[in-house]
Amino acid sequence: LKQRGLYDDLTIVITADHGEEFMDHGGFWHGTTLYDEQLHVPLFVKLPKGDRAGSSVSHWVESVDIMPTLLGLQKIGVPEAVQG
Repeated sequence: LKQRGLYDDLTIVITADHGEEFMDHGGFWHGTTLYDEQLHVPLFVKLPKGDRAGSSVSHWVESVDIMPTLLGLQKIGVPEAVQG
């Protein structure tokens, strides 16, 4: 993306649907327990032009809020039926 001159203008989001538990509590669980390993999922956001680079939030966020937040950042209206 950098070689093509696209990186600086892009918003890039990396996330997952849930965490994974690898023998932390005696098993390889996949979305079946409520341990932190399952509940805490990665969320990395790179905004255009390095906006807010290096910042983080300590409050809870939810996956349902990602799409409406990104639409809002782009000044695109969020459809009424959208949750979040």
